[in-house]
Amino acid sequence: MTPMICIFLAADFAPLIIFPLFIALFVGLAALGIYQSKKARENWARFAATYGLQMTGGESWTSRPHISGWFDGIYVHIGTITRGPGKNRSTYTQFQAMLNCPMPLGLQIHQESVFSKVGKFFGGQDIHVGDSAIDDAFILKGRDENAVRHFVSQPAIRQALFRIVQTRPDFVLYAGNIMMEQRGMVSDPARMYSAISEAVLLARAITDTMQQLAPQAAPMKVPAPPPARPIELPVAAPALRPQPKPAAKAAKVAAPLTNLPGPKPDNTPRGDGGIMAVLDRLSDASLLGSERDEALAKLKDQSVTLPVIVERVELTSSFDVPEELKDGRTVVGTLSGLRTKLAVRFDAAKSRELSGLRRGDNFTVQGRIASWDPLYDRVNVNA
Repeated sequence: MTPMICIFLAADFAPLIIFPLFIALFVGLAALGIYQSKKARENWARFAATYGLQMTGGESWTSRPHISGWFDGIYVHIGTITRGPGKNRSTYTQFQAMLNCPMPLGLQIHQESVFSKVGKFFGGQDIHVGDSAIDDAFILKGRDENAVRHFVSQPAIRQALFRIVQTRPDFVLYAGNIMMEQRGMVSDPARMYSAISEAVLLARAITDTMQQLAPQAAPMKVPAPPPARPIELPVAAPALRPQPKPAAKAAKVAAPLTNLPGPKPDNTPRGDGGIMAVLDRLSDASLLGSERDEALAKLKDQSVTLPVIVERVELTSSFDVPEELKDGRTVVGTLSGLRTKLAVRFDAAKSRELSGLRRGDNFTVQGRIASWDPLYDRVNVNA
């Protein structure tokens, strides 16, 4: 066979050879991605089991896992988000520690370099406090400048801020929580422990200081109840012997880590954990209806600042929407890094501005908690 004929035959059969190789490469990369995702989720489950936290989701490679619970008196949450359009979409792991104390309204603290990471903020100029070290190191925002200055002037808070900015310059304090973000789904136990413990150190310094500064309410005097009269009860019928129930199938529990990257925290609940912690727990599928109603009652009509990851913008159609918000738009999304779904309802005047939002955008909103939507399992917020 002449060389020329061999060249023509190779050209004819090249697509038959290259196409199967391309398919095999694509399948191999997909299988590798699924395997790595599975191992990462297994590491998350082991991390949660080791440190007394709760993991939800992650049963399949398509569902997002979330870790939450109490870490040395602070409610913490670890979750992932995906941002960016098309080929530029990237996954990030967010480590959050919730603040359970009085805070200046609209307070935001971060470095200029990480401003783009926390999304679009409504208004507000950088506040200068007259402390050159603070002014040079941080961007400060808030509704009440005097409250912000008073906040950062507290020695324990000032020291904690400078400590964390040296190790975690990408930290962000806003919307009632401290958040750190790392690219990819972080599953190394040492990196996870380091991030969450450093967020907790700052949260504890802030919580302890602000609770000490808060005015203490006088205890309420509760009158003693009148003595109860004895009640004659009818004789009870003989109790039936309970029938043994079939043994339930034991749930698969993740094995704890053997090489601990840090000491185990105190998992004792301390209060409600703050607004973001309560919102996070509202989406817990194991909550009873009465428990969810009780949690929502603590937040109802409170003014809140919430970081939202946008899913879509739609016409407002809720039956309980106030008159001034009818014919407006609703931003449907999730709390950044958390599992909680939100429906934020705006008046018609904001429709043009909201039309520019796209799926995956970060969007910070200010509004009031309105209700729980049991049909879509989400919180309604009136902006």
